[in-house]
Amino acid sequence: MKKNINFLDNIKIVFFLILFLIIHPVYSLSIGKIGKVKSCKECHRFKNIQGNFIHPVLENKDCTECHKAHVSKYKFLLKGKIPELCFKCHREIKIKEESAEYIHSPIEKGGCLKCHNAHKGYKFLLSERNFKMICDRCHKLKKYKISHYPYKTGNCEKCHDPHYSKYEFLLKSIKICLNCHVLGNLQETHKFLKTARNCIDCHNPHGSKKENLLKSIMHEPYKQKRCGVCHSKQKQNREMCFQCHAEIKKDFKKIYSHYLASDMKNPFCINCHSPHCADNKYLLKSKLKFLCIDCHKEVKMEIANSLYTHPDIMNCLMCHTAHGSNNFAMLKEKELKLCVKCHKGHTKFGHPVGKKVKDPRNGQPITCTTCHNPMGTDYKNLLRLNGDRELCVECHKGY
Repeated sequence: MKKNINFLDNIKIVFFLILFLIIHPVYSLSIGKIGKVKSCKECHRFKNIQGNFIHPVLENKDCTECHKAHVSKYKFLLKGKIPELCFKCHREIKIKEESAEYIHSPIEKGGCLKCHNAHKGYKFLLSERNFKMICDRCHKLKKYKISHYPYKTGNCEKCHDPHYSKYEFLLKSIKICLNCHVLGNLQETHKFLKTARNCIDCHNPHGSKKENLLKSIMHEPYKQKRCGVCHSKQKQNREMCFQCHAEIKKDFKKIYSHYLASDMKNPFCINCHSPHCADNKYLLKSKLKFLCIDCHKEVKMEIANSLYTHPDIMNCLMCHTAHGSNNFAMLKEKELKLCVKCHKGHTKFGHPVGKKVKDPRNGQPITCTTCHNPMGTDYKNLLRLNGDRELCVECHKGY
C-alpha cells in the first residue's frame, strides 16, 4: 500500500515539473513581448484633479506606499483602513488627538477625505480653494450684514484648529481675539475688561446685523445701560439674578436642580447664560447641544460610542427642564407620562409597567428605562441588551 502511495506522489511531481517546463518559456516570451510593466499613472491620470499641491508619496511615484497592486479588502485597494493608514505618516495628529479635549467630528470618525484629497489638491491637499468652502459643506455658513474679516475672507483657520483643540469650538487659543485686537485699545471702550477671554459673550465671532458684531438680543439692564443693576455690591452671587428672575428661583428649590457651586461674586447662572448679549431669546451662550455637553461630557462619550441613539438626542429640553424639576433626572414629567407623549402606541400594548409591576432584581417599579437606554445603546430600539433573549432572561429566569 505504501509503495502505491509513493508511486502516485512521484507521478504528481513529474507532472508538475513537465507543466512548469512548458509554461515557463511561454510566460517568459509573453513578458518579453509586453516589455516593461506599466506605471500606475499610465492608467490612473490625475489631470482632472484641481490644485497645485501633490501628495509627497505620489510625487515620489510610490503608489504602493498606500495601495496594494492586486487585491485588498479595503476600497481603492488601500493597504489599510483610513484614518489608520494616514496616521502611519501623520503620527503627530494621532498623538495630539489622543490628549485633546475637543476633536473635530470628521477626524473623530476617521473622515480625513472629508476635507482632503488623497493625491492632489490645494494647500494642505484640501479639496477646495479655501477653508470656508470646505467648512460650508457641513456648517452651512450664514451670510451676515456685517461679517468678521477672517470669516468674510474664508480664513476659518485663523481662529479654529481644523483637527483638535483644548478649547471649545476648536479655538486655537482661549485669548484668540488678542492675536489681532490689542488689549489696551479694547480696554478704552470696555471698562471692566481684563483678559479678553469672554468676547463672545457679547460679540458674534462670525457676523451680525449690528455694528461691532454685537449679538442681536440684549439683556434688558444692559440694553437700557443700567449696568448698576448687576454691577453693584448690593446683590452678589445668584441673588444678583434672582432679584429679577424670582420665578426661576422657585425651580432651583425643587428636588433635582442645576443649582451649582459658585464663588461669592459671580452667579452660577452665567455658566449657561450671557449677562449681556446673545443670539437667542434665553441669552444662552451657545447652541443648546454644545452648552449641555460642555459639562455633561459622559453623555457625549455615550452617544459617540453607541450604534443607536434617541431621535433628536441633542435637543435636551425635549425631555429635561433647564433649571429644576421634582422628577428624576430633571425630566419634565414622570417618566412613563413623558415617554407616551411620543410613543402613544405603548399605552395600548407592550410590557407591563408602573408602580404595581416590580423589577425582581431590585424591587423597583418597571419603567421605560428599565429596558431602554434613551441616551444610546448598541441594540435596536434602544434596548439595554439584546432583545431576542439576553434582556428578557435578566428577569424571566425560567426561560
